[in-house]
Amino acid sequence: SVSPSAVCNNGTAELTVHGSGFAPGSSASIALTGSASTEIGFDALYVQNVQAFDRIDVATNLLNNPEDGVGDAVHVVHTVINLFQTGDEGVFSPSDEFAAPFNSGDPANFAVRFSGYVYAPSPGVRYFGVNSDDGFVLTINGEHIGEYPTGRAPATTDVTNCTSGTMTFNFPAPGNYYLVLDFFENSGGEEVEFFQTDSGGANRRLFNVDAELIVFRDDVARVNGTDVVVVDENTITCRADLSEAEPNLWTVTVTPECSQSAEAQLDDALEIVSCRANFNHDGRIDFFDWAAIADNWGRSCSSPLWCDGLDADQNGSIDFGEAAILADEWLLPR
Repeated sequence: SVSPSAVCNNGTAELTVHGSGFAPGSSASIALTGSASTEIGFDALYVQNVQAFDRIDVATNLLNNPEDGVGDAVHVVHTVINLFQTGDEGVFSPSDEFAAPFNSGDPANFAVRFSGYVYAPSPGVRYFGVNSDDGFVLTINGEHIGEYPTGRAPATTDVTNCTSGTMTFNFPAPGNYYLVLDFFENSGGEEVEFFQTDSGGANRRLFNVDAELIVFRDDVARVNGTDVVVVDENTITCRADLSEAEPNLWTVTVTPECSQSAEAQLDDALEIVSCRANFNHDGRIDFFDWAAIADNWGRSCSSPLWCDGLDADQNGSIDFGEAAILADEWLLPR
């Protein structure tokens, strides 16, 4: 559980996570995610073509217009892109299957679009790799990252072996970025893998297995906890800047130092509410907020700061308008 269970969205909240089996003194991370689905994975669109693809551009055009394919398009979710049917398996083993009906026999002449939101916990350059049979193109936020435009036997494209693009992306800030990987298969062996590497193309790690970056199906609002402390076996504390966080129920995820596979997800564990009278930005409406406006009573304010938010009704002074707002929101969140 999480305490407090409800906080205001215009300040930094002090949160305590209660549980069991924590390792005192170890490191851990805490993330708050919004009301959109927090499911990890890639949405996949499969489309059958009438003939082989000569270039990835043709496959992308078909994926943009799936009604032009043969039969009905197939929609599935793949948690990890490590797919194999026949031929050579690629870098990672064992692999998962392609979606039916492309998981039997020797399927040919089909294209797949994998899409999702890749979450970067910090700004900076990241490096990508794709091992495929046949071609692919990768974009992030509409930016061309890399491609292998024609058919090939299983091979890797990364920072050390690029035919187009750099297989890198410089994330300007922490957050979610829309990712699309288009892939096509002609015939004679089917496999595709998508992974993160280091700057030299080594240390290959599959997304949503052990890579630093995580791909979500939806564009999930996310707030990372700071000053995380594993106090004892049952308690973790942290701070979370909830300024302008959307009022709603939020999920709290605790990831221990040992591995991402041991993380615990507390669905809808924290309610974030909209508060105008949280004048001292501690996440609650109480006597400390009254003290804040009392200390500034009669103070003149102006745009854009409005006395650091104390002038809640933005009438130019700290007065009975703020007192009325405080009374209306007293002891929020309730």
